Formats: sequence, C-alpha cells, structure tokens
Amino acid sequence: MGRREKPLGDCDKPVRQLALWLRAVRQRAGLTYTQLAERTDYHPTTLQRAADGTRVPAAHVVGAYARACNASPDEAERLRRAASAPRIKDAPAEPGGLRIAASNDSLRQAMIRLREQAGQPSLRELERRAGPGRLPRSTLHDILQGRTAPTHDQLAAFLYACGVPARNLPVWTKAWKRAQIVDQPRAARPETAEAEADPADPGWELLRRVVSAQMRQRNPEQVTARFLAVHAGPGSAMLGPR
Repeated sequence: MGRREKPLGDCDKPVRQLALWLRAVRQRAGLTYTQLAERTDYHPTTLQRAADGTRVPAAHVVGAYARACNASPDEAERLRRAASAPRIKDAPAEPGGLRIAASNDSLRQAMIRLREQAGQPSLRELERRAGPGRLPRSTLHDILQGRTAPTHDQLAAFLYACGVPARNLPVWTKAWKRAQIVDQPRAARPETAEAEADPADPGWELLRRVVSAQMRQRNPEQVTARFLAVHAGPGSAMLGPR
C-alpha cells in the first residue's frame, strides 16, 4: 500500500471532505498512487496532491481519480464543486460605509474593501469564480480603478465571486441604485432608476431633494454627509434650506 499519507492540515471543511473522500475510495480500491497512476493519465504526485487538502484539484483529475477507484465521478464532482465555491472566511459580508454609499466612487471603495476581506483574490480568479463571460478581468480592473462604473449584473457577479451570501445582496443593490441617481445628469439617468426607489430606504428621499441642486456642482461628499444625517434618525430635520 506504500507510505502512509500525511495527516490533513488546516483547511476549509469542504476541501477536507473532498480530500477524505478521495483517500477513502483509494484505500477501498486497495491501490497505491503508483498503481492509481497506471489506471489514469496522471503522475502519482499529481494524484497524491489531489488528496492532500492543500488545494482544490482540477475536475478532470478528480474524475479520473474516482473512475480509477471504481467510485462515483458524479459524487467526486459534487464534492469538488462544494470545495471550490467562493467563501469569505472570518470576514463581514458588508464592508463599512456600504449603507451610506451614495456615489459610484463610494461603491467602488466598498468593492475594494470586500475584495480584501475575501483574501484579495486575483482578477483572473474572480473572473473564474463569476462564471464564463460574466465578469471579464479587464472590465473588473477598470471598475476597481474607477475608470468605469459597474452594471448591476457585473456587481452581482463580483459579489458572487467574493462569496457574499444572497441575504446580503439587497443592501448592495440599494447602494448601486443610489449611485445611478447621484452620478448621472437627470437627462442621462436610466428611466427606472428613480421608479425603482425603495420607499423604506430614507436615503432615496434625501437624494431626490439634493441631487438636482448639489450635483450640478458635482459634490458627492455633501450628498453622502446629508445621507448619513438621515440614517442617524431624527437628524433628517436638518435638511432644511441652506
């Protein structure tokens, strides 16, 4: 049976489950990694690394491993997908300041903080996690550099790639919608931007009142300050004429 495998180190639970499953099916098949390699197109070291718990192996490696052990390729792929799903470990899903984000720049800053919380994955990795065609890394680079604003679909793909749970998406959507009102001249705003305003969000009424007067001077800082005052509660009374 060859040398005993090293114990699994500190790894995420789904990665551990995949590694333990791969080890178990190989042991049931009574194969060494050299014998396993003879049944596949992969080197013994590649197969051993697939079950060491330090990474999520490629789908084709996991499938070949399972078939060589007379185990279920479908179960192997299910475990591999669970292990590769994006997650944020020990980090809040809502960066500070998101609830008062009132411009594309403040939304961009929240996206940058979220990426940091997710472990600073590369643009290539975020593109892979988001799925084919959803978030090209060149586009994401421009968004994070402030050269362009994200569409709602691009924002949703970014949040998925960073592991934000579905229950936390509405606050991001509200921030995105507010940015559409603040950062565009009235004539250029999407027709649905104000129609989709959430009456439960006090920031919308504030934006309706100040955007036409203050954004002509392109002063999003004042808008954000007043938006924060509204969220403080009774301070909305401070919004009288200036």
